[in-house]
Amino acid sequence: MGDNESWHDNVVLQLDVLRDTAAKTEDLVHAAQELATATKSESPNDQMSRQNALNDMGAGDLFLHRLSTSKVEMVQWWMSLALTQLVYDNQQVIESIVDFSVLKDTDSKRVRPSLPDPAYFTAKECLVAALASILRNERAYATDRVRYGCLYIATNIANANHDSHMVMFHHGLVKLSLASVRLGNTNALVSVAVGFLCCLSLNTANMHRLLKLGAMRGVRNVARAQKSELNSASGAVARQALEAYAASRVSAVVRGFLGRCK
Repeated sequence: MGDNESWHDNVVLQLDVLRDTAAKTEDLVHAAQELATATKSESPNDQMSRQNALNDMGAGDLFLHRLSTSKVEMVQWWMSLALTQLVYDNQQVIESIVDFSVLKDTDSKRVRPSLPDPAYFTAKECLVAALASILRNERAYATDRVRYGCLYIATNIANANHDSHMVMFHHGLVKLSLASVRLGNTNALVSVAVGFLCCLSLNTANMHRLLKLGAMRGVRNVARAQKSELNSASGAVARQALEAYAASRVSAVVRGFLGRCK
């Protein structure tokens, strides 16, 4: 990893701040900022090593705990950004904080021949399940900015691990993202939700479920708006993928019907 002693000492110091039940808001925010920065590196290998090191030291659980329980929106926001960076393009971290055991072997056409070993899941709580709970306001009221952060985390997970998509459907996270597309009070929230759906639409195993949830209408409206602030470009990609899949299914049904008529 190549990180020196001062890097490690700073990480330990900031994690202790997150563990402190009496920590002040400004200290919690500073700790989240420092830890998010600590995972970054220009070298992908070094960045992955830093992410793994922080997660092994308990950063993932601490970020999620503060995101889930804090009554201060600023703290929730920065914890969501720290989690976004922690899971970015890192299979090992994702498999340790997303519980794949909720899926059965028949749940999806997976990228890999088998799901991650359940032993890899070492977190106190499944991150995907927690994000869905936060978006439902089951833990506390989530502002649009906090919702944005939650969907940003989900997008980074979905981009890096296609097996996680079915976990997201299982916990209702995809349905909640569609609600953000339809009802989002801010352009930023709509934009990140559309980006998340676009990522899911690139996996053909998701198509039937997306159509069943009514994703077509949501992304179609955003695509037609042709506004960069709404992420209309990603909406257009998702729309095209969903329409192509729907057309292929209709064509298959027609061919089957004609075949039986011969």
